[in-house]
Amino acid sequence: MTHLFYLDNSQKQTKNNEFYNLKCLNNLLPVILRNKNYHPYYYYSNVSIMNEHDIFYPNVMITTRYVFTYTNDHNQGILYKLPQIVNAYKEKFDTYLKEAECFMTRNSWTNYLTDTQTLFDTHVITQEIMTTPCPTYVFEESDLSIMRKALKDFFPNKEEFIKDFQKFGYYWNEVFYPQHSDIFHIIYTVQGLYYTAKTGYLHDIPPELFNPLSLEDRLTLLRKWREFCKTHPYVMMADMPYLSETSTTYFQLTNQSFHIIASDSTGTLANISIKEITLVEAFKDFIDNVVKKNAYSKEDEIKLIDECIKMIEMEM
Repeated sequence: MTHLFYLDNSQKQTKNNEFYNLKCLNNLLPVILRNKNYHPYYYYSNVSIMNEHDIFYPNVMITTRYVFTYTNDHNQGILYKLPQIVNAYKEKFDTYLKEAECFMTRNSWTNYLTDTQTLFDTHVITQEIMTTPCPTYVFEESDLSIMRKALKDFFPNKEEFIKDFQKFGYYWNEVFYPQHSDIFHIIYTVQGLYYTAKTGYLHDIPPELFNPLSLEDRLTLLRKWREFCKTHPYVMMADMPYLSETSTTYFQLTNQSFHIIASDSTGTLANISIKEITLVEAFKDFIDNVVKKNAYSKEDEIKLIDECIKMIEMEM
């Protein structure tokens, strides 16, 4: 399905104080998560498409045999069957599509390590919001057995993912982060920290595909995460109670695009890439606000990690 719709680039809010473009994103994310063949395109409300929009009813659905136009409230519509009318609408739609931009694309989640490395290679400032500590950034080759044990046997392309994990670990530890830690900022949550310490689950992978880490493996992760956080000032912990600790959604943001790793109600994971500038700016403002108002000091962050480590040690 190809979907063409308009966005607003005036940066104004609606009558209900809603950000229209963000509302569009919220409505369309579930669609692209459930449908790999959904392709959304947008144009701004002040481009020529809008001026040429002379259709009797504002919304149009085109199939191979029919055209259906309908009102915004879905109460009235017209169904066209004549091939001449269907073809005319198809031609107009194709013309509009040439003037539109892709709103968001969906890639396989299992490729996200490769996608992340490609993003890092651009050497632009990147910010990431997640919930739980991430083994991707602290586990070494000697820790691969932990990941192999944690991933369930029916994890998609399990051994291939382990290989990618190993490659990324080398790239991260030996190539990228020692030289460019100042351009990659990580924000994780205090809620997610306690969630991993108590349950052994991570934000990266839904429970359907992941065996919780044992107490011993949790201890390994948090001890390494402590040293990682202590060493790098651009790793920050924030209080974000509105972001579910069990969420598998997290974000990577640059000044040109942002990526959402998200899952639907079935546990299907996808890597969604968005480049629409007003949404990029909105998420940047959100992250800046989180850092300004909700981030812990490095001293308090380490204390809280130590509390979680002691809690695990007492259970062993």
